[in-house]
Amino acid sequence: MNDLNDSAQPDVARDDLAADGSILAYAPEFDDFENVTVAEPFHSYAEPLPCEEPLSGLEGLNAAAFGLNLVAASSVSGGIAKPNNVREDWMNRYDGVRSLRIQDCILPGTHNSASDKEAKRAPSNETCQDVSPLKQLRAGIRVLDLRVQFYAGYPANDPRRFSIFHQGNSGRTVRDDILGGLAHFRSTPGFNTSREMVILDFHEFKGFNKAAHLELAKLIKGSVGVERLVTPSMATMTIGQIWSKGPANTVIAYNSGERDSSFWSGVNQRWIGSNTPTDNALRDFIAAVGREKKGATELKAVQAAKYALPGFVPNDKSDKLMTWFASGEGKPILNHYIINTDWSLRQRLVDNCIHGNSLRGRSIRY
Repeated sequence: MNDLNDSAQPDVARDDLAADGSILAYAPEFDDFENVTVAEPFHSYAEPLPCEEPLSGLEGLNAAAFGLNLVAASSVSGGIAKPNNVREDWMNRYDGVRSLRIQDCILPGTHNSASDKEAKRAPSNETCQDVSPLKQLRAGIRVLDLRVQFYAGYPANDPRRFSIFHQGNSGRTVRDDILGGLAHFRSTPGFNTSREMVILDFHEFKGFNKAAHLELAKLIKGSVGVERLVTPSMATMTIGQIWSKGPANTVIAYNSGERDSSFWSGVNQRWIGSNTPTDNALRDFIAAVGREKKGATELKAVQAAKYALPGFVPNDKSDKLMTWFASGEGKPILNHYIINTDWSLRQRLVDNCIHGNSLRGRSIRY
């Protein structure tokens, strides 16, 4: 049983039960996501077509003052720092990633992506993001860290069968908040988000059996579209080469042996192993991860997150992160790949990643 002690009760989240024991009706986050028209890729900027030489210089990229890239509190609104660069379609807009393989990019991620302040249920000691997964994507995040709980007690096709959890259930679902949010992101007006490479990292599974894995895989493929999946066979291709082949734009990383053949292995999340390390210990761990070797096709993330005492709540380390992952002096960000943090948009880590990819794209030749 999941979240319930009484074996006579259905296998559903406790908060979804009415006083008489019946299951409450589901209130979707998006009423129309299944009818969203996902734009086809289009070339909209004055830059080389896929597979051509990268841009010379940093055209269009605000690279000034990269480094600490600190943000005044007055520049943060709704949990999102005022950006230096356009973030909605930064992969398509700026050079860098087109000449890199997906697993070699520096990608901004969110730790426990669906444990956010806008979720229906967000206990304070689990809430570690300010805005929904959709808003995270529109603000430049490209990797979502997901932990999924299967509830067999909901009827077929109820989105709550695959709910997001950390320790508790946030009220967000894979179908509506993650896949639906991705569909809405792909249709963001005025931006070429169809060329943005997004990684959905299904990292942990609770209450699953083989049938549940098959059901989730069917849901994912049906929503994203098989033609839009970046499969493991594309790991040797640069993003520019993938763009030139078709509409593929989504990586499903799946940390289970019950993985569909079109999904990648789970992201190797490098965590310090302690919830409350000192700032210096976390700094040293991040630096050590940056010195590790990465497999050629491995998706690798550093978990730059910690809890604060008293209260045991996710700690906002925005000021430290801009030093640990600076793209200016010393360029420590170039030692990393996926960077998962708490409160990920309160600083300009996304902008540092944009700049870092531009630098890496000029230094790597396959």
